[in-house]
Amino acid sequence: MSKFVNLSRSKSMLSVLMPALMISLALPALAENSQLSIILPINAAQNPKIALAVSMPKDFQALPNQTSIPEFAMAEFIPANETATHWTKIVTTNSFVNKKLTASNFIQYMQQRFSQDASDVKIIDTTTQQYKDYQKACTTIDYHVNQRHEMVAMCYYSGPYDMAGVQYAMLYPSDNPPASIVASQLEQFINTQTQVLNAEPAEPAAATVAPTQSAASAPAAATVAPAQPAVPAPVATTVAPTQPAAN
Repeated sequence: MSKFVNLSRSKSMLSVLMPALMISLALPALAENSQLSIILPINAAQNPKIALAVSMPKDFQALPNQTSIPEFAMAEFIPANETATHWTKIVTTNSFVNKKLTASNFIQYMQQRFSQDASDVKIIDTTTQQYKDYQKACTTIDYHVNQRHEMVAMCYYSGPYDMAGVQYAMLYPSDNPPASIVASQLEQFINTQTQVLNAEPAEPAAATVAPTQSAASAPAAATVAPAQPAVPAPVATTVAPTQPAAN
């Protein structure tokens, strides 16, 4: 049985990460190769109460000093043999409670942040899907920061009041494979390690896909940033040094 952490109304990340907090929620598709699953709210104020479950691989550990305030919680996980300053992979989960953010706007905001704070930024792809009870938006970004070549895939899910998301970043492999292969690995991780709970099984009402673009074509900050909170690009804190520390 996996351990589950519910961050929907958490006040202390230290308390919710304690091993004693275990509940019997079966997620066979996620739990097989995982030791911890985090439950994040997508729609906690209305019925159906929808949540995002994010399962961590068995060899990943939580970083200390996680961020948690009443309306925002962030947690980061890296391989057990790595450190906060020297990692090859990092998973970040974010939860925004009662902020009325939309996933598509937040993805645009994140793209703009990377284009401002990193170099050689390439937006590999962007997708938005509108389901009956929530919106899902994803993007994959290739970039350089602090002499490191990294790539990140992220997906955010928003309901009427709450939004949750997961980001998976990777140090670009030394054998320099095509970007499409690395992007596929990142996106596969998100697809296999996440699950939307309690949502009606239905085809999306609408979907849009944006092709690969350079940083120059990323959305302008003026149309996005004012609606968003001051939140970093969490998977690469060196990209957003003015935001809460998260390496």
